[in-house]
Amino acid sequence: MASPTSSAQSADTPAGGIEHRSNDSLAARSDLTAVEQSDSYITDVALGAAIRTRRQALGVRQHALASIVEIDERVFSRIERGERPVRATELPEIATALGTTADQLMRVARAITRYRVTEPEDARRSAPPENAPPRPRTWDELHADGASQEDLLADRLGMKSALRHYQSEQANKAKIDEAQAQAEQIVEDAAAKAERLDAEAAAERDRIQADFDRALEVIRSRDPRIPKLQTFGQIAEEAARTIEYARTRRQTDRDRLEELTAEQATPATIATTRAMADSWDGIEQISESFRDFVQGIDPLSPVAERDLLRFLLDRLAEEVKGSDRVRRQLVSATIRNFEEAVRAAF
Repeated sequence: MASPTSSAQSADTPAGGIEHRSNDSLAARSDLTAVEQSDSYITDVALGAAIRTRRQALGVRQHALASIVEIDERVFSRIERGERPVRATELPEIATALGTTADQLMRVARAITRYRVTEPEDARRSAPPENAPPRPRTWDELHADGASQEDLLADRLGMKSALRHYQSEQANKAKIDEAQAQAEQIVEDAAAKAERLDAEAAAERDRIQADFDRALEVIRSRDPRIPKLQTFGQIAEEAARTIEYARTRRQTDRDRLEELTAEQATPATIATTRAMADSWDGIEQISESFRDFVQGIDPLSPVAERDLLRFLLDRLAEEVKGSDRVRRQLVSATIRNFEEAVRAAF
């Protein structure tokens, strides 16, 4: 037959297999020696305190940890207060979530149990001799000297190494927070710089568009200082003048393209400038081919005007099919300019 003592021990042991002792059980077993109590038992309060201390050291909120281990928050709160035992299936999950092991939590809980059980017993059994050194200072006295409650607890439980580990974790957390703040500042600075570059790119786009509009207007209307074209020589001269103008503008746009690339301008600005430079290439090619065609035609031929106009219309059809919008507009305006010159000559 089991003794009453063993029956009480079985009743206090949770179903999961971890041997705890509630506060009431601790009071009922006051006849045990301090060694027996500290080595054989871990109170629910001590294990809950070990879990709570580890969680607070990591800066994890109670509801967050409860969600991770899939335990109701109210039940988890009772576990930390020692009002509800920790089951064997729950302890490894809690330890893993806290970045430690179940054995480590048990060791800390055992140390807390030993501290809470043996200190009152030792104080009762052994009165200090007359020549004993001054009593240890209380928490309030230590706190006045700048000590922390963790320092006092660590000194009494021999847990200074664990405390240093926690303090190291806190220092690392502070470094991580500082690095995160620096990263956020870098992101803010980058966003401000991007906003400034976007504004500059918008201004550059407006400038390029204004240049494009002026160039297109010059090509469409022609310079009023140029006399009205009436001969083949004047038509060829107009083509040569257009060639030189296209070369000058192409070089200007290419130089501008290099500057934008070096300044790391926006892709849209670079693409627009490159399209402008390529368009002047097309104008130069059309002008050269038209000049050569004009020089090869007999001015007195009755079909000279028809051949010139057909040549221009064929080139216009080619540009409409295969070129991009910018080049198509500029080259089409140049071809129509030549068409007007031919009609004026005849």
